[in-house]
Order: sequence, then structure tokens, then C-alpha cells
Amino acid sequence: MFTVVRGARLWDDSDDGLDFCMFDDSPVLVGNTLAWGNGFNRWNLPDHQGDGNGFKRGGNGVAAGHTVRNSTAWGNSAGGFVDNNNPGTMTIDHCTAWKNARTGFDFSRSSSTLTKNLAVADGTDASLGSKSTGSGNSWNTGGTWSPASTDPSTITGARTAAGAIPSSTFLRTGNGADAGARF
Repeated sequence: MFTVVRGARLWDDSDDGLDFCMFDDSPVLVGNTLAWGNGFNRWNLPDHQGDGNGFKRGGNGVAAGHTVRNSTAWGNSAGGFVDNNNPGTMTIDHCTAWKNARTGFDFSRSSSTLTKNLAVADGTDASLGSKSTGSGNSWNTGGTWSPASTDPSTITGARTAAGAIPSSTFLRTGNGADAGARF
């Protein structure tokens, strides 16, 4: 059984957007969720130590098989999607990382499967290590990946009448390829 996080918008947190550090070994399913602008010291706190990841998938050696689908992380002070020393088997599918200061997708310490994800203009697009695998991702297929739109105002603005994040071309592939999140 999964704990489910769906349709969340996580922004301007002093640390990480969504952090499962020490959560336990129960799997979490994250879908249709956004994380941006996390990890910055907006309050000028003298001892600020925020990590600044959009989606942190565990930590301290706790093995959990989390899944993230159709989610986007951008403009975070560190990474977009990171395993954070979770040695478990995770699934990351149709997600987008854009302009994260360090790594868009960092699954260097887990045994994860990354499928049809899009990484554009991150410090490093992907770091998978020796146990994680990927296929159909922007870094696997190569080429030029230009987003159709870089204006987040629609998906960060008012929700639809049904409470959903509105549809937008923000960070969708400009070439129409089946990679990355779609809102």
C-alpha cells in the first residue's frame, strides 16, 4: 500500500520542497506535483542550512520504494529529484527538472528506474550511479531539448474549479517528444 501525495505545489521552503528523509520504509506515490524555489535563505537567517532539493526521496540508509510520476522541479538551490542515500528501488517516470543549481536527477546511491524524464539547464542533468537505470530520458536520447514555454504563471496561479493544477505548456518538450511532465 502507498501513501499518496497528489497535486501538491511546494515552493519557497527554506529547506526541501518534499522531503522523505527518515520517513520509514513505507512506499510513497507522488503524482502531478510541483516543487520550485526551495532552499534559499529569503529571511537572511545567519545560520541557514537548507538543502534546497525539490523532491528528496529518503535518507540515512532507509530503503523505501517510492514512485514519482508526472511531477516537475525547477529553480531549486540544489537538486530537482534526489535519492538522498535511500538505497531502495524507486521509480521516476515522466518528470521534469529545469534550472536546478546542482543535479536535475540524482539517483547515484539507489537502485532506481528512470523513464521518459526531461532534464534541461540543470547544473548536471543526471547522475545515476552504477545501480540505477534509465531509458527514454532526455540524457539517454541526446539532442536539443527546448521547452515550449518557460512561463510558470499558469500552473503556479489559481487552481481550476475542480482544484487541479491548470493545464499549461510550461516545460513541455518543444519538439513534442514523449518525455517529461505534462500539466
